[in-house]
Amino acid sequence: MQTNIKRPPIWLSAVVIFIILPMCFPFLYIAQYGLSSNASQISQLLFNAQTARLLLNTLLLCFIVTSTAILLALICAFLLERCQIRYKNLLTALISLPLCIPSIVSSFTWFSVDTVLFSGLFGACFVMTLVSFPLAFLPISATLKRLDSAWEEVSYSLNRSRWYTFIHVILPQLRPAIGNAILLIALHLLIEFGAVAILGYKTFSVAIFNEFEAYYNTQEAVLLCLVLVLLCFVIVGFELKLRGNEQIVRVGKGLISPPAPISLGKFEWLAIGFILSIFVLGILVPVVILIQWIWEGSAIHSEYFQWSDYFSVLFSTLWLTLSAALITLIIAFPLVWISIRYRSPFTQYIERLPFILHAIPAVVIGFAIAKYSLLYFPSIYQTHYVLFPAYLMLYLPLAQTALRSSIEQIPTGIEWISDSLGKTRWRLFSRVILPLVSPGLIAGFSLCFLQMSKELTVTLILSPRQLSTLSIELWHAEEGLQYSIVAVYGLSLIVFSGIPVFLLKRYLAK
Repeated sequence: MQTNIKRPPIWLSAVVIFIILPMCFPFLYIAQYGLSSNASQISQLLFNAQTARLLLNTLLLCFIVTSTAILLALICAFLLERCQIRYKNLLTALISLPLCIPSIVSSFTWFSVDTVLFSGLFGACFVMTLVSFPLAFLPISATLKRLDSAWEEVSYSLNRSRWYTFIHVILPQLRPAIGNAILLIALHLLIEFGAVAILGYKTFSVAIFNEFEAYYNTQEAVLLCLVLVLLCFVIVGFELKLRGNEQIVRVGKGLISPPAPISLGKFEWLAIGFILSIFVLGILVPVVILIQWIWEGSAIHSEYFQWSDYFSVLFSTLWLTLSAALITLIIAFPLVWISIRYRSPFTQYIERLPFILHAIPAVVIGFAIAKYSLLYFPSIYQTHYVLFPAYLMLYLPLAQTALRSSIEQIPTGIEWISDSLGKTRWRLFSRVILPLVSPGLIAGFSLCFLQMSKELTVTLILSPRQLSTLSIELWHAEEGLQYSIVAVYGLSLIVFSGIPVFLLKRYLAK
């Protein structure tokens, strides 16, 4: 019997190892500064009431936001993909638009509405659910669109109910997409700083940033990072268990038959109202507040705001984000390919290393890259080149999760067929594999572009003085309480993010 576990080519293994090795620098930085104390000091710091409170706050935020976002995504995806509902394409686009809202902008606008209600745990969960929901909706909706209805028809022929069919037939096929959503949302929440800090909710990431910036306590900060890394191991392990080892690609004969849409009857308008409420809360309210600030403010007419500087910042953001997103997408491909086509415990954990790295706050990654670039690569220190590895370490999992869904659906025997026809592997890649994974490539590029355009922390730490981005200018304006300037850069980020959201919508249509 032929086994599915094959040994990868030497050149592919070398490429993957070359990619992975630089990602060990943040872990080396943590070990160097966090484990330099004796065991009693480490134990005293990690096992105290304050650390326990931070742990509880972080776990509550991750659990509530992740579970709520996935539940909302399942409901909306099922309504839009499996039910008869009017304005389906428009509604799909509208509830994807909250991706355009930076979490720091959403939190700042909602906090201005009611500083008591939208603060603490409720405010953090409310805002982060709104901005995280599309990260679950997009992969679940795309997977649901491509599912074959044959198994569902078998279930119905056995007199099983729709609820039974959803739980036992549809939901197991959605596990990879749900696992991707868990990784994207939960790991991002572990390191989210700006939004939760504005809303007054203290998590590990807020405490770590304060230790670095306010108290210059590197040792305590990196020790707290160790807790985040352990939490990441738990999340990654849960995702691997949830995903399982089943093959999800369809290998039978014939075309995929779409299921018959379910009639909602008099509940159709209720479903439309439910979907529209997510759009209103997620993007319409923050945008209206920003427009109001511009209308009422006068800072954009003062000496603190120049349109020439604004367009220079816009161009810098576009150039930096495009370059970093393309680099990240190219590097993600071999990692995902080797973990799927040459599946083994080693390749699985190699692919999951960037997800574990994603649990390290951006401030730690920024300081680690600054330290080791100054020591070993002083020529690129304080240049824009150090931002590329920082963005790569932060957002590589976004490209991986998007690519995995497409690569998993490529039949495993396609290489053997190509060899039997005398075709080269490059011809196979360019003519067959690349078109098949193009939806994942578009989604991965869009997600990376979207998040990188809003990245703040490492950009503040590593960018040279002459380089500024929309996020940096927004942060400086917010620190100075210049609300109209905040609104200008906030709206610019929203419009700027419309490019990848449009591409993601095209990805959903495939």
